[in-house]
Amino acid sequence: MKFLKVVLILSVTSFANMASAGLVFYTSDSSSNSVNWTSDVLADGYQINNNVNFDSHALGLLDSGLYLGSDGISITSTGSNNQTIKDGAGVIDGNTTGAIPGEGVHQSSKYLEINNTGVLTLSFTSGAFAAGIGTFDVWTGGDFTISVFSGVNGTGSLLGSLSGVAEGLNFQNLGTFFMGVKTDDGSKFGSIAFDFSADGNDDIGYDDILFASNSLQVSVPEPSTLVIFALGVFVLTTRKLQK
Repeated sequence: MKFLKVVLILSVTSFANMASAGLVFYTSDSSSNSVNWTSDVLADGYQINNNVNFDSHALGLLDSGLYLGSDGISITSTGSNNQTIKDGAGVIDGNTTGAIPGEGVHQSSKYLEINNTGVLTLSFTSGAFAAGIGTFDVWTGGDFTISVFSGVNGTGSLLGSLSGVAEGLNFQNLGTFFMGVKTDDGSKFGSIAFDFSADGNDDIGYDDILFASNSLQVSVPEPSTLVIFALGVFVLTTRKLQK
């Protein structure tokens, strides 16, 4: 039986707050990983970018710079079999006995198909507090190792890793499985690698990349508004002292 490996790397090109981070992984609940990740990321006060879902991408060869101007992310993938954007629900490899839906069946849309070996690298123009990706049609013989690094492209210090992700689970009826991570101390990481290993010829799809690079905007009063407010407080205080 042939051993296949795919490595997915999300890389961040900004190094703000890159100290060693405490990490929280979202992989243990196949039915609600993305829900839990989203809830916690928003609770931490971060904005989630959900624009990178390949829907605006042309079919065919992956365009690495398509989202660079609009979302600050470039996508590159090595290997001739790992650079194709397709449209549809996905490829069902046939091992559907005992398959689970995960967070639901992947709906017909554009996605990146992965097979054989290759490295998919997502590079951001600012740091990431959190990141995650959806995959679908993973077979029970495959699993992921997630590794988070301080530097780009898997360089720098290893901040944390988790192996055996999705091991023994069967999503081959186009079931979706989300994997996410976030820091728990407000720092940013440089890259995150999803290392996929499959026994046999397992084609899978990647879709719906999520990441958080910015905090939610907080409305700050204009300087003139602050002056007026301060004068109002002064007048009220003066009147109270005169009574």
